[in-house]
Amino acid sequence: MKKRKLRGPCLNRRVSEAIIPDVEASPPLAPAPRDPPWGYLDLLLILTAVIIGEVVVLLLGFAVSRIIPQLATMNFRQLVEVPLYVIAVQTFSYGIVLAVMWATVEVRAQHNFFDAIHWKLPPRILMFAALGSVLAYVVLIISKYLPFPPKVPIEKFFGDPKSAYAMMAFGLLVAPFMEEVFFRGLLFPVLKRTFGLAAAMGVTAFLFALMHHGQLAGAWAPLAVLFAVGLVLTAVRVWSGSVAACWITHLAYNGTLFATIYYFSNGFRNMTR
Repeated sequence: MKKRKLRGPCLNRRVSEAIIPDVEASPPLAPAPRDPPWGYLDLLLILTAVIIGEVVVLLLGFAVSRIIPQLATMNFRQLVEVPLYVIAVQTFSYGIVLAVMWATVEVRAQHNFFDAIHWKLPPRILMFAALGSVLAYVVLIISKYLPFPPKVPIEKFFGDPKSAYAMMAFGLLVAPFMEEVFFRGLLFPVLKRTFGLAAAMGVTAFLFALMHHGQLAGAWAPLAVLFAVGLVLTAVRVWSGSVAACWITHLAYNGTLFATIYYFSNGFRNMTR
């Protein structure tokens, strides 16, 4: 039997099918995932949680204070001047904020919270701890030559040993973790995606300093120092790729400051020194 030869359009179709792949059969390329998966609306939700959480906890705290003899006779304005009350309210409200941040990140990233914010512990932990301590001493030295105001609102938290110990616990166990998770873990990568690295570092440091505005009565010198500290912490985030490295540096920075205050005040008993 003779083989049938392919000619004309039939041959051309067979050749083109062999050379050109079937485009329709190839799956479409998936768009690159957004980095980070969250955005400004998510950050706005978290900031809203900060405000609502603090108001709710303040109201609950006021209700609880009615059954505490030492606080029962105080009105609301007097109560918010009590350092232990303010620290307790801030700690509980941060718990609400952490829950909102955790849920937002895990929903958006569809991933573990710590992995999503690049928390990973760095290999050179002692190096970042040393950096935080050196940074604290540099700040203490520079502060001697800057026009710091004689009195700032945060000093009331060191008015007695109990308040000072509570403030130290908050400044070591709560504040560094929460501030690094929000500023270097959530905010910085969104700003970097929008404005680029340099602008994101500057804006993050500025907002970090601005958050402490009320504690320092808006004095420009301590706020400028905190801006510089924020720049260093953000640079640690960029260089190490780790939010945990920022937390270690921040923790060591706060710890060195508290240890210095503790030593020179004779265990928070003589704060005038």
